[in-house]
Amino acid sequence: MRQWSSVLFVLLAAVAVDVPAAVPTDFEQSEVLGGLDAPVALTHLPDGRLLVAEQKTGNLRLVLADDTLVSAPVLTVPDLETANNEAGLLSLAVDPGWPQRPYVYVHFTARSPREMRLVRYAATGSLTAPDGDDLGFDPASALVVLDSIPDDFGNHNGGTLLFGPDGFLYFSVGDDEDRCAAQRLDSPLGKVLRLDVADLGANGPVSTADLVAAGNPFAGQGGIASLVWALGLRNPYRMTVDVATGELFVGDVGEVSREEISRVADGGENLGWPFREGSLPIQPPGNCDDPGGAEFVEPIWDYGRTEGVSVVAGFVVRAPEGAEYPWPAAYEGDLFFADFFRNDLRRLTGAGQEWQIAAPVDGQPGPEDWANGLSTAADFAIAPDGSVVYVSLGDGTLHRIRYVGAVPTDTTSFGALRARYRD
Repeated sequence: MRQWSSVLFVLLAAVAVDVPAAVPTDFEQSEVLGGLDAPVALTHLPDGRLLVAEQKTGNLRLVLADDTLVSAPVLTVPDLETANNEAGLLSLAVDPGWPQRPYVYVHFTARSPREMRLVRYAATGSLTAPDGDDLGFDPASALVVLDSIPDDFGNHNGGTLLFGPDGFLYFSVGDDEDRCAAQRLDSPLGKVLRLDVADLGANGPVSTADLVAAGNPFAGQGGIASLVWALGLRNPYRMTVDVATGELFVGDVGEVSREEISRVADGGENLGWPFREGSLPIQPPGNCDDPGGAEFVEPIWDYGRTEGVSVVAGFVVRAPEGAEYPWPAAYEGDLFFADFFRNDLRRLTGAGQEWQIAAPVDGQPGPEDWANGLSTAADFAIAPDGSVVYVSLGDGTLHRIRYVGAVPTDTTSFGALRARYRD
């Protein structure tokens, strides 16, 4: 997110809180629990338990499958730098090999030295029990996967950690106010990185060469370039993945004019910053090297900064196989997004580079607003039961949206795509 003034933050957050929650007919939205401290990111364990990252405390909190919040944190990330609205513990991802590979990966801003880091921790306690409240992560197991990522200005830190269906770890990183770096392959800033962490052992150090994923487009150049999957980003605060296709949808926070969502499908895409802001060509200040006729990939959706100022690319609907709360088939493959300073949730439908706001459905609160009342929504996840959960950073709450209408008898339209959610 951009670095806001405290006045702007208070005003916009207050406006969002005043709007009552509303979702379409046959859906319900509910507050699951409160008592979290600036929850900024969340992800599920395969058994349905939820891990929530608290930005300023550095705590990972555990929510059991019955929605009970365990009182003690399962991990407190040390050496955390929090002296900025965009600093702290920012994202997390669970290894897809769990429980054989019982690891959580966290992205945070570190104090000494001042930098961004990606670190892996190993779990202890109950690994496969929905009601297991003794889960923990051993601080002594910390493995630094990637460090020395510049954090000179405290904002534009990105970022999202997530695993794709290919098993690789994707990591979005902001430009740290070094806009020229977004176009340079010798810098991790302003990029989406793609890492192979499957063969990392218990002990370090980890070299860049250990992390190169097969098929990375710039692997032959060595160094940090070998980890780059996409470039030309300003502050890719939240991104999500279509678990059926492997496409990434990256929400990039704008500067003056546009918020944007871009699709990264093949690797190597250049999304244009600082020579594009959303769909608008711009001339960057300073002396950034001309990208020399580079082909910039246009966003699949962008909107003016009078509508919102911090896009949150939320989730792609792929209902898990056997979900208790499946989505209607008409939603399959649709992309939902929010804005941190706006209270609504919007739905895009399409494919490839062609996307549009979906036609309104019964009970939808507005022509473009599929839902509203989502104050300071910072991250979303589809649960194993098919519901969507999200955290509100401003008031420390966890919420759920789920479909409660008639379950269709014919679910063939989901087919193998739903099954891949669990792979």
